Amino acid sequence: MVQNTESLATIRDYRASIEICRKEFNGNNDKTERGATPAAFMGGQSGPAGWEPSAYRIYNDWADTILKRLIEMRRQGELAGAVNSQAAFDEFHRGLVSSLEGFWIARAHPDYPPSRKLLHKLDLFAKWLRMKVQPEIRLFIEQYGHTTLNTPTLKRLTALLDDETLDFPPDADFDGWYVALQERIRVLTREHGGSPVIVDMWSRKSYLGDPDEEI
Repeated sequence: MVQNTESLATIRDYRASIEICRKEFNGNNDKTERGATPAAFMGGQSGPAGWEPSAYRIYNDWADTILKRLIEMRRQGELAGAVNSQAAFDEFHRGLVSSLEGFWIARAHPDYPPSRKLLHKLDLFAKWLRMKVQPEIRLFIEQYGHTTLNTPTLKRLTALLDDETLDFPPDADFDGWYVALQERIRVLTREHGGSPVIVDMWSRKSYLGDPDEEI
């Protein structure tokens, strides 16, 4: 497949930015509470107007429970084994999705189930964990973590992958689309360097000027 000029220029920009993004990934610069801002949950209500807890509160409360669990796994010497390969990390990720879904359903209004797109916002939390873990685990997150799929990343992935058809699918198709797109990103990084998490950092920095920003 012949790539267009914009795609080639975007790939060059990404490759030139890998080490900068890696330094920022390792720089502990994320100022959010648990990886996301309230803006990340606009349009993802947990209930009718005035319902508490809000979507953002549910996410942060869930993240707190997961953080406590991961601390205990680290104490037991189990954390590294849960994320030390792509297969292990992907299984860990599926567990997080299932956990957040159950946590949400138990707290949100019954008529406001979480969308699959909303559940995958947990990739923001997975990236944020880099600031709370040992260097060994941080490296695994960099190597095997996922790109959060939202407006900033999708805009840049359109050029990076030379695919103008990229768009969010219907909710029923989201999980399969998510898995397939993560694999496409991994294929690209095997050829050009970095990793899906570095693509995430670059996308936000390129689109928003901040590698940890969220809209």
